[in-house]
Amino acid sequence: MGFRAGLARAEKIIFAYPSPSTSFLPLVGGAKESFFDPENLQPELVQIRPAVAIPGLTLGSVDYTTVLGSTIAARMRGVPLVITGVFADKPMDFLVGAKGIASAKDLKGKIIGISALGTATHFLTVRVLKAVGSRPGKGCDPARGGRRGTTLAGARARGLVQASLLGSQGVIEGEKAGLKVIVAAADVIDESAFRRRQPRPWPNSKKIPSRSRVLRAGLRGLRYVQDNKAGTVDVIQSWYRVEREMAAVDLRPGAQVF
Repeated sequence: MGFRAGLARAEKIIFAYPSPSTSFLPLVGGAKESFFDPENLQPELVQIRPAVAIPGLTLGSVDYTTVLGSTIAARMRGVPLVITGVFADKPMDFLVGAKGIASAKDLKGKIIGISALGTATHFLTVRVLKAVGSRPGKGCDPARGGRRGTTLAGARARGLVQASLLGSQGVIEGEKAGLKVIVAAADVIDESAFRRRQPRPWPNSKKIPSRSRVLRAGLRGLRYVQDNKAGTVDVIQSWYRVEREMAAVDLRPGAQVF
């Protein structure tokens, strides 16, 4: 699913994404507003699990993915992938509490849900907890709670976890259920921690020639998201299929990757 630009002879580019998210709105907005047309590119956003998208990248059935953590992990294992670009220098994640949890002090003695130990989300959760004065192991503890984005659902149903680090979609869904954002990771994480030297590309990458064109289109989409609030709300409303009032919820900008 997703928006497509309709050029007759344009080069088709497949972007894999795990779930709808505002973290790659520049791509979605760029496709909707035909910002890829001047680059003679036809973007198609396809929902694919990261475990499937990574092999797809190596086989050539997928050209780009919006997931950074799995890409870095695969590259560390020797998979010849290239990190094309990062739009911002802070993570777009939010620590959200279950009902009755509205502040950092409410986390004392509570269990924080994570998808799995050793993941990027796990380490980011630990950093956020430390930043708000809730040291893991001394007052609250991260614990595996299922797939990212479903941990709070488990907390509400069974009371297993009382907070979780979620992306923008989880925040929007949580708002509907009356859940509160405790803190935005972007407010407590030092941006310098996310500035790293870009690793050298692997040679003979088949999609290297299109990288600059994709980046230019993505930057046009980023400017659109930054400068056109009404249009961006339209994109979010269509992307998430939510009411306009919910689509206009003010979420702080963070890491946006393709």
